[in-house]
Amino acid sequence: MSSDGWDTYWQGSAAAALTAGGSSHPAVTGFWRDLFAELPAAPATLLDLASGNGAVVEIAHQVLGDVSAYTCADISAAALDSIATRFPGIETLVCDAAALPLADASFALVTSQFGIEYAAAGAVDHAVRVLQPGGTLVLMLHYRDGAIHRQCEASVAAMNIMAQQQFVRRARDLLHARFALAGGGDADSYQAAGRAFAPALRAVEDVMRQYGREVAHGTVVRLYRDVRTIHERIARYDQQEVDAWLDRMQVELDAYTGRMQAMCDAALDAAQLQQTSDRIVASGATIRSQDTLTAADNSLPLAWTVIADRSS
Repeated sequence: MSSDGWDTYWQGSAAAALTAGGSSHPAVTGFWRDLFAELPAAPATLLDLASGNGAVVEIAHQVLGDVSAYTCADISAAALDSIATRFPGIETLVCDAAALPLADASFALVTSQFGIEYAAAGAVDHAVRVLQPGGTLVLMLHYRDGAIHRQCEASVAAMNIMAQQQFVRRARDLLHARFALAGGGDADSYQAAGRAFAPALRAVEDVMRQYGREVAHGTVVRLYRDVRTIHERIARYDQQEVDAWLDRMQVELDAYTGRMQAMCDAALDAAQLQQTSDRIVASGATIRSQDTLTAADNSLPLAWTVIADRSS
């Protein structure tokens, strides 16, 4: 996704979907909570790469307290604006993780949760480069064919079906006809719009049956219910406002689909993880641990975790 695509995602209400999914899983938050709690002291300098919704800094704030001396870097200005609003005074930097405009040996701790793997391979080099001697790099990376990856694949499949069926466009046509009917318009036109909408409706109902009503973090079922509510209570709504809402929904759905596809594409298999670790070592750090993050509620791993230390 481009930086504009990320901005659209983080500005839209669909951005809550990621928070409701993998990044807020108790095992994920627990990993960072334990990491910060076990530090001998709060790091004087911390850089969170590809910060997204600021999940790592949020936990750092809860465990360590004041995070205003820390830095969040992301390609999306919208994501960083949200973080800066929640944590006034924190440093933010709009940039590509593979081209960090930061000085060597600047940070005692560098973190990234489901972020650095989206950038080019050189992002790992930069992450080690900006570490101070004795500093630590902590990465949480998407696990290919793991629980979160499979959830993202299901979300992409569901969104693609909605796009193929042109659900939003056909819903707009149906609601236009319903507004017209409520104003004394032609019943035949309304019935024709209903027939045209029926295949898209059935397809979305099939999606919910096949993937569950929580597929795409509930995005499908919410849109389905909202269209139905407007249709059933048409007199309570303004047509221009409904049109504007549908326009926003289409933009957000496209951005959400792009985000989920990017998550699928960024996930690493065991060989790719090893390549990442080898690159960390080649850049001057030592791997302390390389493991999978698991949870009691799922037999599949959630993520890879890598902790490395910069040589003194």
